[in-house]
Amino acid sequence: MRSNISNDVVRRYLARSHVIEDDVQARKRKDLYANLRSLLPDFVRRVAKRKSLRRDDMTCQLMPFGSYAIGGYISGADMDLVLLSPWSIDRRDFFGTFRQLLQRLTEKDDIELIKRTAVPIIKCIIDSISVDISFVRLRLVSVPADINILDDSLLDGLDKECLASMDGPRTQKYIMDHIEKRDLAVFQCSLQCIKHWATRRYLYGKPIGYLNGSTWTFLLLKTYMSMSNQQVGVYSLLQTFFDMWADWSWPEPMLLAGHIPDQYGGSLTFNDLDDFRMSAVPIVSPCYPVCNATPFATTSTRRVLTQEFKRARTIMMSDDFLDINSLLTKLFKEMNFFAQYTHFLRVVVISERPRSDDTWKRKMATAIPKLVELLEGHPEIFFIHPYTKSYSTVAKYSTQQGRSAILEGCIDIVEKFLSELNPGKLYVTTHLIGLEINAAGTEVDVSNEVGAFLDELESKRNDKDSDVTFKILSAKRSDLRKFASE
Repeated sequence: MRSNISNDVVRRYLARSHVIEDDVQARKRKDLYANLRSLLPDFVRRVAKRKSLRRDDMTCQLMPFGSYAIGGYISGADMDLVLLSPWSIDRRDFFGTFRQLLQRLTEKDDIELIKRTAVPIIKCIIDSISVDISFVRLRLVSVPADINILDDSLLDGLDKECLASMDGPRTQKYIMDHIEKRDLAVFQCSLQCIKHWATRRYLYGKPIGYLNGSTWTFLLLKTYMSMSNQQVGVYSLLQTFFDMWADWSWPEPMLLAGHIPDQYGGSLTFNDLDDFRMSAVPIVSPCYPVCNATPFATTSTRRVLTQEFKRARTIMMSDDFLDINSLLTKLFKEMNFFAQYTHFLRVVVISERPRSDDTWKRKMATAIPKLVELLEGHPEIFFIHPYTKSYSTVAKYSTQQGRSAILEGCIDIVEKFLSELNPGKLYVTTHLIGLEINAAGTEVDVSNEVGAFLDELESKRNDKDSDVTFKILSAKRSDLRKFASE
């Protein structure tokens, strides 16, 4: 183990590689947060006036959570914030009055309301930084600045959206409470390394079956807690991290607390949790009410993750590198997805409207794990690798034949203008799945699996999806040169 590698060497590497922000960018985030907090007094005043309430009885808090609050974020990361409000302020005030106040800081077109989701948010872009703001309506007259977010009594009487929106802030507090102050900078730098590694190796994507920021943080915290009697440095923490998770006996559950918390200090057993039945990568969130932090993981994405953990461990333990910089360059080398496989599936969504395209970019990512599970039952398929990167384009056509070809998945059709001109455009998003089959060079029939998946997609259609077409097409590596070059 290279115990003599200083933490500053790793930080300098991240800075040179523009993985972490410089002081100017960090100041911009700090100022942005201050500007958002400055909206709160006017928000309270406007709501109080409209509802004829006493303003001095109400205060709100805007609390950061996630990687920004921990200090382990990388360049270009979103900022996650939660607006904690007293009972007299409701979600309509949040989506109405607070949204209006946000227009002081950014353009109206850069503010999006996402209401129909487990955690409703206002998503906005301010000073080129993406910000997600969730909302919680607490059964309090006023929300103090020193609120103990881990107090279970705060959860009493909350609706399901507010309950879900409390998980991120509560988890954030739990994580910070379990990191020694002397080790915080090491933890932050290690988390930045892991997030950069996961991004470069295309392992960052909860909807498609991998992990997101919070779950990577859970795994790092579990590793850190296992080293409680050791002096912790960035390199040693990373090496232990990859070693631990390369050998983890999934589906053994990952518990941070050593037990599964119930409300008011009680405990649950793992078998009590319906969310974890048949879970391939059971990672239990540490705060009540617990949830499955990896609900879309499959046996296949677990295999991909384990393979990448083992690759990273081999690099970290190798003596073949002249210095730490060359080792880190190898560790963070971007994965060449297209070079790994000769057989692929293209999952294509074609939409007539841009809004449908945006909607199905999110929906299809969470649907692909179902297709992966169906393919896992095929006896001739050995390895399945869903790719986290998707490709979107606007496909233009000049004739009806051109339009029909695009709807069949032929994006690069060359029209011969043998029919009447009828120009238009379609919005196309493509997801890719790499396949390794048992017998090289043979054809594999996946029509049953694909048919079952398309039937499931059709069952999820609603009136707003009438302009959407789904296509699943086989492809060779040579068919994907356009994607490989992007």
